[in-house]
Amino acid sequence: MSPRSLNPLIAGACLATLVALGAVPTAALAQAGGEIAERRSDLDELKQRIRELQDEMAKAEAERSTAQKALVESERAVSRAVRELGRIEGERKGAEKQLAVLEGEQRETAARIDARRGELADWVRRHYVHGAADGVAPLLSARDPNQLVRDAHYLEHLGRARLELIEGLRTDLAETRRRADEIVQRRDRLATLEREQRGRQQQLQTEQSRRKVALAEVNRELKAKKTEVDALQQDEQRLGKLIETLARRARLAAAREAARREAEQREAERR
Repeated sequence: MSPRSLNPLIAGACLATLVALGAVPTAALAQAGGEIAERRSDLDELKQRIRELQDEMAKAEAERSTAQKALVESERAVSRAVRELGRIEGERKGAEKQLAVLEGEQRETAARIDARRGELADWVRRHYVHGAADGVAPLLSARDPNQLVRDAHYLEHLGRARLELIEGLRTDLAETRRRADEIVQRRDRLATLEREQRGRQQQLQTEQSRRKVALAEVNRELKAKKTEVDALQQDEQRLGKLIETLARRARLAAAREAARREAEQREAERR
């Protein structure tokens, strides 16, 4: 008999046995003995089922402990991934800001180069081609050869200074571009790391959700087994009380039967 089927049978078995004990004393004694043996067998099966469930609960408890530890570790891993992603994202944004500053410097330097190049071209056009009379060209008209040499040297110095200024600006621009290229490469690396980190974070969050589901399933299973054990233990108590009642009433019935036979024997002897 399955322990799960004992609940509806306990009360009925008790009532049927007690009726039999009261109605037919001699037959009831034999029936009570069989009933008690059957109920004891049911009790043994029930206790065995309880032990099995308790073993299963112990395993479930171990699984729950493992699942809880795994969930805690998963939560820590997600937290670390979030912090790392924040760090990488912060560095990338910093690189973006640096790049924006350098791009601004590039535009400013390029504009200065264009301006100086324009000034130099205008200077050359005015003083070497058109001979403008703005205060510099008249120097070239000096009759004194020495003054002419000095004037030519002065003009050459002005042109060279402008050229050197332009070359310096070009050098600055090249350096700015070089730094900008380095930052672009760094930004791109950070962007790649950020994508990879987001993917890792998503994987960790998925694993965390899976472990939460696993832990919830273990908790549900453990709760169900505990409920079943509680119910079976109540059945065990009721069945134990039933067996005690059956045994006690069987003893009383046997005593009454012995007394009845003794009375009949005395009556027969008296007659």
